[in-house]
Amino acid sequence: MNKVIFLLLTFSLSFALTSTAQEIAFETGTWAEIKAKAKKENKLIFMDAFTTWCGPCKWMAKNIFTDKAVADYYNANFINAKIDMEKGEGIDIAKEYKVSCYPNLVYVDGDGKLVHRAAGSMEAAAFIELGKTAYTPEKAFSYYQNKYDAGERNPAFLTSYLDVMSNTCLPTSSVATDYFASIDEEKIIEPENWKLLYHHIADVSSAPFVYLVKNRKAFEVKYTADSVSQKVYDTYLQHGNTLLRSKEDAAGKLKAFQQEVINSGISRADELNGNLTLKFAQSQGDWNTWFIAAKMLADKSSDANFLNGLGWTAFEKIDDPKKLSEAELWAKKSVELKEGSYNLDTYANLLFKNGKAELALATEKKALELAKAAGEDLKAYEDVIAEIEKGLK
Repeated sequence: MNKVIFLLLTFSLSFALTSTAQEIAFETGTWAEIKAKAKKENKLIFMDAFTTWCGPCKWMAKNIFTDKAVADYYNANFINAKIDMEKGEGIDIAKEYKVSCYPNLVYVDGDGKLVHRAAGSMEAAAFIELGKTAYTPEKAFSYYQNKYDAGERNPAFLTSYLDVMSNTCLPTSSVATDYFASIDEEKIIEPENWKLLYHHIADVSSAPFVYLVKNRKAFEVKYTADSVSQKVYDTYLQHGNTLLRSKEDAAGKLKAFQQEVINSGISRADELNGNLTLKFAQSQGDWNTWFIAAKMLADKSSDANFLNGLGWTAFEKIDDPKKLSEAELWAKKSVELKEGSYNLDTYANLLFKNGKAELALATEKKALELAKAAGEDLKAYEDVIAEIEKGLK
């Protein structure tokens, strides 16, 4: 074969293979070999730290690592490694880089020094942006970590540092807690400290949170009653949810905590305790207690999704006619607040269970039409219609 023709064919084949590449090219060598290659080519390493049982890892591998724009960017700018954190070298690598959740997206240099990191699945554009951030020194995780290690404790900096940390699965509580322990209590109300407290303090027994609850009126004047109320409510609720998962005496712990909430004097104590009672009763299958809490919450709620959820649970778990009549009103209220196929379906099912078949049929047909318009799977709606029509015969 003519040498020129051979070279042209080789080039054409190589170009075709390159131009049709649709996925990140991951290295197959050892970790030491991967680092050496990165150092030689003056590139960072992108490491997909995964496990075989991780669903989001599989989703990233199937949908994002095979995206052409992603592949083009990462193949051009990184030495890419895909390492199982539970096998071989991955076990020690996971310890070295403190990988504790998956997928962990880790960026290191040729010497193995951590540069940037994030955790969790994401869309292609965000993943490309993450790679660009790794090459932006003043935005990368290592920039914040190095400044913190050097003693930087300005609250504005700490807020930014903790914002970055919150995307990594690394523990953050000690950073904020240690900072607040270093300042006078009266400074907690200052704007940068309030921001730090609001976003990064989640322990109900921590000094800054206790101070907030005791001095919430002053905080409300400075930062609005709604924002203070929401912070207190969310923090208490998170703690209550943790107690619900207690393996020993969850009921006793929850009761004591609910009394603590009452004693705190916060404005949404009844709502908070009602939600905790609702969840605990549901976990125990105590539907009488569940209904009492549900009724109290439903009477005060203007959240269509929440009301719909209550209505559906009642439809599935309750048979008492009087209670079902109440649940029907919750579903109706949900529809009135924000009509959708999902809550019309709940309302129709409750109407049918309450013996109002004709209104139930009309309501479910309306749900079906909305489902069609939204491109939903229609089988569930059609099955309900068939059941109602059967009952009308």
